[in-house]
Amino acid sequence: MEAVLKRLQTLTADQLRGELTGAGLRCGPVTATTRSVFEKKLARALLQEDAVHSGSSPPAEELQQPISEQNREEETAEAETPEPQTESPCVYYGVCPEPDDPAAQEGALHVYVDKMKALKAVMKLKGARFKAFARREDAENFAKGFCASQLKPSPEKTSADALNLEKANEFKSPRTQDLTAKLRKTVESGDEEAFRELVWGNPRYLIGSGDNPTIVQEGCRYNVLHVAAKENQAGIARLLLETLEDLEFMRLMYPNDNELMLQQRIRYIVDLYLNTPDKASNETPLHFACKFGCPEVVDVLCSHPSIDKHCRNKYDQKPSAVICERKNKSKEVKQKIMDYLEDRFYVPLLRAADNTLHPVIGAPWCLTSPESCDQLNSPDRMMDSPKNPVMTVKAFAGPVNSSKAEEFLRLWKTPRRERAEHFHHILKTDSERGAERVGRELAHEMGLPWAEHWAFLGCFVDLSSSDGLKMLEEHLSSTEDPSSAGRSDGSFLDEVFPVRDLLQDFEKVLLERSADEDGSSCGSDEYFTADEDTDEDTVQPDSCSSSSSSFKSTHSTTDLSLRAHVFIAGDSPSKLDDDVLVALSDVEIEPLSHPSILRWKNKILSYSPSQRQSWPSPSQMDRDVSFRLNWLTVSPKFRSTAQFSPQRFTFSPPSKPYSRL
Repeated sequence: MEAVLKRLQTLTADQLRGELTGAGLRCGPVTATTRSVFEKKLARALLQEDAVHSGSSPPAEELQQPISEQNREEETAEAETPEPQTESPCVYYGVCPEPDDPAAQEGALHVYVDKMKALKAVMKLKGARFKAFARREDAENFAKGFCASQLKPSPEKTSADALNLEKANEFKSPRTQDLTAKLRKTVESGDEEAFRELVWGNPRYLIGSGDNPTIVQEGCRYNVLHVAAKENQAGIARLLLETLEDLEFMRLMYPNDNELMLQQRIRYIVDLYLNTPDKASNETPLHFACKFGCPEVVDVLCSHPSIDKHCRNKYDQKPSAVICERKNKSKEVKQKIMDYLEDRFYVPLLRAADNTLHPVIGAPWCLTSPESCDQLNSPDRMMDSPKNPVMTVKAFAGPVNSSKAEEFLRLWKTPRRERAEHFHHILKTDSERGAERVGRELAHEMGLPWAEHWAFLGCFVDLSSSDGLKMLEEHLSSTEDPSSAGRSDGSFLDEVFPVRDLLQDFEKVLLERSADEDGSSCGSDEYFTADEDTDEDTVQPDSCSSSSSSFKSTHSTTDLSLRAHVFIAGDSPSKLDDDVLVALSDVEIEPLSHPSILRWKNKILSYSPSQRQSWPSPSQMDRDVSFRLNWLTVSPKFRSTAQFSPQRFTFSPPSKPYSRL
């Protein structure tokens, strides 16, 4: 077996296809994923042919012959008729029917030395199995059903498997009319919402039998990605790949598979969608996108690491050789497609996990280049020790071609003279995110894609992009408490923590008494030491009054709930708020689409630049959490109503998980 496989592995795709056809086997597209399957199938067929030394398989008309009583009687007579004793055969074929089959109850043994007769018996006896043996006794035992106890599972296991099988196949395969009228028309029109609703309602619209892509056009055998590339639907192509790589989507088809098996299924079907050629011209979706002049689709396809840019059609042409043969023959479109077909490079920024070392700007690396991947994953980078901590990617520019990546790397490391002083000031004053700020400005000036890691979102994203603004809006809106959004009089805190207000009154009474004894008047600054960080809207009396008036003044703040939840990292401002504000400095916020961002931005801009520079980083705030949680032991004059919020002691998961790049 191994010798045959080694010989088949040396054959080209056309030679392997010729041998499969010569052996009478059906041959589909020979790709990197399906080649091993075809090699094993051909090797088994060759070994069986050498062992049996018999003719070909029975004709299709005889295999499709219906079962009848006459056929059963003829088969029984053939089985009882002794074989001519010419030579001792080397292989015996035993046919084991189902236990409830009438042929099995009659006691006739189905043992043959001719493979064709054994195959005929298997086709006539429903549910029968056959197996080759070197001894006749073993074949007779198999035909008598002695193997049933070993091969037949227990009733409990059978019922469990039946349940699992039914659950895994609860979605019905769509009809050919539905694939054409619904799925194909949706792809051609570019309706992403209808496409998402269709495939999530029934994943068999994308996953056929054997985890193969569904065919939306018979004859040429186009899959969904062929049609999307031909019609220049880049959004549908991107949505298709994202859907196929979603574990939850694949779990709809196989709910009992573990995560490792689901990942293997995903890699298999994504490879088939990307690199399976059609039947007419043997062209992949990338051929279609290049031939019809669709640069956006070429960008989506080439961005995937599983794409094969060197597949050849039946005219021995690569995708780069058929650019704009059908449509969009302008020079700009051709140049765009040529740029996208080149290898994609990224310029990463690496930081230590504890930020004890200076950030490192890595060399441009490409996912399809083994040298660049080995350089990024070199042992000195992966070593974890106090002297050499782990360096992780925190930001990157790309994907871009090689020349632009080299230019960006040069400007990032050694900026131009007119910008050198500005960038040096940023790096000197901001040790935590200064390198990211410099790279962000350079990427936006050069028009290159940029993404950096934001821990509170849990993903790499450019906050100035539409996706970044959407994520930030969802995060800020999820931190606001809708139950207390319209209560700005502090009644919610009065009901939950009345002891705190009583302590504040006692503190103010002591302050009044001490001020009277000293002969000085109670000014507003001295009276409101507990509210020194409140907004300008806080009502401050001109002189000392009774305890009731002072009690009302402590609760005259506006938008208490919004002030308590308006910041990104909790109920108090941090350096993270200032970093996000800098990232959005050149973005105009739409009040209708991003109201939470607008409120947050106005709140942050109400502080002076000197105050924003003194804000602690989120890591420093985490180190001080034990002190902040002991609020009951702190004097009330150090904690105002606006600074306190009981909701900060509750933790909730994010409303929507974000995918990592």
